[in-house]
Amino acid sequence: MLVGEKAKHRCHIGVIRIMQTCGSEMAPDYQRRPITVDEYERMAKTGIIGPAERVELIEGEIVLMPPMGPPHFSSVGRLNRLFVTRLGELAVVMPQAPLRLPPISEPEPDFAIYLPRDDFYLNERAGAEHAYAVIECSDSSLRYDRKTKLRVYAKAGVREYWIVNLLDRCVEIHRGPHELGYRLREVKRHGEALAFERFPDIVFTVDEVLGPMPG
Repeated sequence: MLVGEKAKHRCHIGVIRIMQTCGSEMAPDYQRRPITVDEYERMAKTGIIGPAERVELIEGEIVLMPPMGPPHFSSVGRLNRLFVTRLGELAVVMPQAPLRLPPISEPEPDFAIYLPRDDFYLNERAGAEHAYAVIECSDSSLRYDRKTKLRVYAKAGVREYWIVNLLDRCVEIHRGPHELGYRLREVKRHGEALAFERFPDIVFTVDEVLGPMPG
């Protein structure tokens, strides 16, 4: 990378850090200029955002994703095997991949359950219109997933949103998206069964979704 390009890279990343850490301290009349999905993708393509950076675009701001601890890591691995095994060729199970929600959001949910395609979305970015459901595994991010992420998914029209709540040991299911949230919320706990609305006959138990308690 040329010296000038390095400087530009540091400058842009500096702006990203400031936006992420200082947003709540800005004056009430401070007007932000949101980053669009197209701009965000160009930043990644040109190297302004490095491939190793764990970030996502949320409501026009580039947000750092928290480090993944053992409970979260284990939950993602367990659910990946569970969803792929049960759903088979009925859906594309996509873990931790960008979900395009224009104009100003591109989150990376822990899982998205997509309409099946032979190209596995090689030739088209997956969006809300392709998603049967989105799933977040939540521990340290629980408040954020319940508020900000829920609002983003609902506003974009994601039809079903699960929060696998690793703190309270339950699964929170949201359906019926509208502009401000979801019309229906159901909480499933130990001993109960659950299924995606699109696949009512493919039943999971809360216990197999959550797995064992951490030692």
